[in-house]
Amino acid sequence: MRATGFASPYDREGLRRGIDSGEGFDWFYADAEARLTRTRTPITDGLAAKPWVYRCKDLKAWWANEHFDRLSGVESATPTAWVPQSKPLWLTELGCAAVDKGPNQPNVFSDPKSSENALPHFSNGGRSDLAQRRFLEAHLAHWTPGGVEFEDADNPLSGIYGGRMVDPERIYAWAWDARPFPAFPLERDVWRDGENWLAGHWLNGRLGSVEISDLIEAISLACGLAAEARDADGMVAGYVLAQPGTGRDALSPLVELFDLAFDASGETPRFSTIGASAGAALAIGDPVSAGEGRPAIELVRPPDLELPTEALLGFGDPLDDYQSGAGRAARDGGQNVANLDLPGAMEAGQAEALAADWLRRAWAGRETARFAVPVRQRTPRPGSLEALPGRADGEFVVSAIEEGLTRQIEARRVLRLPPTPDRARLPPQRANGAAQAGAPLALFLDLPLAGGEAVHQRFKIAAYVRPWVSQQVYCSPAETGFELRTTLTRRATVGELAQALPPGAEGRLDEFGAVVVRLYAGAPASVPLAQMLNGANVLAVRSGAGSWEIVQFANADEIEPGVWRLTRLLRGQLGTNDAAAAGAAAGADVVLLDGAVQAAGLREGEAGLELMWRVAPAGRDFGEDHTVTETHAGGLRASLPLSPVHLTATRQADGAFAFAWIRRGRVDADSWQGVEIPQDELVESYVLRIGEPGGATVRQVTIGGPSWTYPAASLAADFPVLPPELELDLRQIGRAGEGIAGRLVFATAD
Repeated sequence: MRATGFASPYDREGLRRGIDSGEGFDWFYADAEARLTRTRTPITDGLAAKPWVYRCKDLKAWWANEHFDRLSGVESATPTAWVPQSKPLWLTELGCAAVDKGPNQPNVFSDPKSSENALPHFSNGGRSDLAQRRFLEAHLAHWTPGGVEFEDADNPLSGIYGGRMVDPERIYAWAWDARPFPAFPLERDVWRDGENWLAGHWLNGRLGSVEISDLIEAISLACGLAAEARDADGMVAGYVLAQPGTGRDALSPLVELFDLAFDASGETPRFSTIGASAGAALAIGDPVSAGEGRPAIELVRPPDLELPTEALLGFGDPLDDYQSGAGRAARDGGQNVANLDLPGAMEAGQAEALAADWLRRAWAGRETARFAVPVRQRTPRPGSLEALPGRADGEFVVSAIEEGLTRQIEARRVLRLPPTPDRARLPPQRANGAAQAGAPLALFLDLPLAGGEAVHQRFKIAAYVRPWVSQQVYCSPAETGFELRTTLTRRATVGELAQALPPGAEGRLDEFGAVVVRLYAGAPASVPLAQMLNGANVLAVRSGAGSWEIVQFANADEIEPGVWRLTRLLRGQLGTNDAAAAGAAAGADVVLLDGAVQAAGLREGEAGLELMWRVAPAGRDFGEDHTVTETHAGGLRASLPLSPVHLTATRQADGAFAFAWIRRGRVDADSWQGVEIPQDELVESYVLRIGEPGGATVRQVTIGGPSWTYPAASLAADFPVLPPELELDLRQIGRAGEGIAGRLVFATAD
């Protein structure tokens, strides 16, 4: 590759330069052995010194010169009827297969069922949308005026008809297919050539993907940074920035997964693929002393047991309704799992290849070097490859530079190896068309207030059906007159508890408990603890009491296919401590609360009303085989006051009990700035009940503040024989009635 001046197989400039140079223009390979040994034979013409006659890529000479027939080794004295420059050239099939090193032989096509099945020279057979994209970009830059890379000499004007040699309006990309994507290639029972799409010439389903170079430049520009990323190789089907953040946060997954270097030492910051250089690594001379007592070159290598032995890459699969998936790569031995995440879309084969390359780099780069060079030596730059003196095995990429009296360099070892092949595959065959979809699993969730949403918007719905089709949600107060309330365009990540969930406490990080779930589709991903504390990874679990417990988790590990162990938990979130205290049985419903879970369409003023809800596939009439009908009174939970907390019972000198507590709030109650949180209700009021633990209520009072004294006389009247323990049940009263209970069991003895 580098012998031909290419920085990578899909180097833009190298591909453009090869359109009218190199093989088929300057030289050819006489046979397969000559190709392997790079034995090149110059293209010459011993008859009339017109080598362009034998150059299959020399369009310009063929178009610009007269043509003379050659018979029996003798060139005719009179030209043919062809008039030079008299007609434009049309490129009627321009393209190459989306396969590794596709530009090496653009015309070959992989089809195991065909006698003409072939792979391009030196291709590993892996899928490469980047190969196809860069091939087309190179030709468009070469033939089409207006681009910064276009030169008049490449596509000259005709002296006869005034247009270009290659008519830019007559360049036809190959190939488009009339069959709709993604029905083709997914419906393989209808079209038998669906597998050929993966590494074929088709542009359907591929042209909308984005190169990471364009993605990085767009994100950088949005952050006010005019960065350049032309040397960054890779593609994704899509990229999602789900919430506001910094440019660094948006770019970090791309930099890590596609092995990019960032260099801000020049006028224009640059992103580039590490190792994307046509030349060899630069040799570092004798390093200067890095400090008294320190070696000139300091090499650090952590123990192997600290390195990851498995990598899991989360992604959205565009061939599976953008459902969550996980690409896996593993080494033998060890149990260290690295959880990676790409907030975007790619297919399973690409995710597995990226995970494998990341894991390989983690082991190759475990050795880091620190050394210093004189200030005047400006050659080492972030991302540049350096060869250390006395180290013939491997190269080091500069990862950090500290400027001072000397330039302190930190670098990690890299191996410039071919990337892992993308062994693309289509998802399992679906049922035949949306008409085969049955009734969905529709879960209605009456959730507590959160996120600035109105009360009626917290009545949510999650739907699952396979194959997925958009579901429409209808509502009516009776069995007729249903009206559309919302449309669900995404399949929710739902499932059930694979193990019973014991009761848990709220307000503390549970480092030892776990929620074990079996998901019908999709895959959760681990997040850093800080991200979880900021609202990520929210799961709803239907408790034994019927209400939904809100649980957050930081770690997600797949312990068997489709079964996930969620750990580092926060239980009873958003005031669902009553559901946490009840626990949940095995088989209870679970729902990942992401963008696929939508407001069901409850209107303001309908909270608490018994309404009939119907869920059916979009565009179809109601029918028992594909429609779900349920009755719910939604919107109540978001209106209920939260349970009071920090309940205390203090025995007084006269035998009375003094109770005190702290109220909680649902609205604007998260700020740490004020002395007191605002009131949710118009009037602060509580109902207090006292009785023996698990027994009937003996006394009930309604009070207007966060304390109450149980007089000794009342205590004696209620309990002639004072039991050893009493239970306090306390609820704040709101517009929707009594709220969630706060309970305290206290001893009556002094």
